[in-house]
Amino acid sequence: MSVNAYVLRILARWRLIAVSTVVLGLGALAITLAADPVYTSHAQLYVASAGDDSDSEAIVADGVRVKGRALSYAAVANTEAMATVVIDDLELDESPEDVADRINAVVPFATVLINLSATGDSPEQARDLAEAVVRNYNDVPAGIETADVGGLRVEVSTLKEATLPEEATSPRPLLNILAGLVAGLLLGVALAVLRDLFDQRVRTPDDIRGPGLGAARQHQLRRGGRLRA
Repeated sequence: MSVNAYVLRILARWRLIAVSTVVLGLGALAITLAADPVYTSHAQLYVASAGDDSDSEAIVADGVRVKGRALSYAAVANTEAMATVVIDDLELDESPEDVADRINAVVPFATVLINLSATGDSPEQARDLAEAVVRNYNDVPAGIETADVGGLRVEVSTLKEATLPEEATSPRPLLNILAGLVAGLLLGVALAVLRDLFDQRVRTPDDIRGPGLGAARQHQLRRGGRLRA
């Protein structure tokens, strides 16, 4: 059987494929509508030496050392120590673990920048959390190196203030529905293929020559008998 003929044979089961696609698409829509919106506020921080050394060589050396410390300082953002301070600052009724899970910080490669993000159930909640983290950043040692290790004093400054989100970052209705439709389509095709594999009814001459049809059934077919599935 040619590929085109087999494709047409699978497409003949379009009802099964359509039902699977619609069901998963509607499922994705239902999940999207039931999900609570999540908003994300973004801020950017700058890790720098707090010294007043005017020696150019010392400044360059400090810059290299600060770059090596940026990752450690980014780790401060979503620690329970930071979360505890933020809870006191904003008078939140949440556990430190829950608040820490809503905070994230990453350092772009080979920079001394910290890209901070905070999530919330509303734009204001997300922004307030990000602002509280920024406001208390230099006051939280979080169990990492102190700001005075090796004679180098480091502090975190604000490069970009926390933003007020204009729209929810999750859920994404269009993306979720498209994902559901694609998944339903693939599942429907897979089910159609499986159903075809287990369907022993004779539809074309190729089915007679197929390996799954025994000699007795071929003889029965030649005599005009009806093949049973």
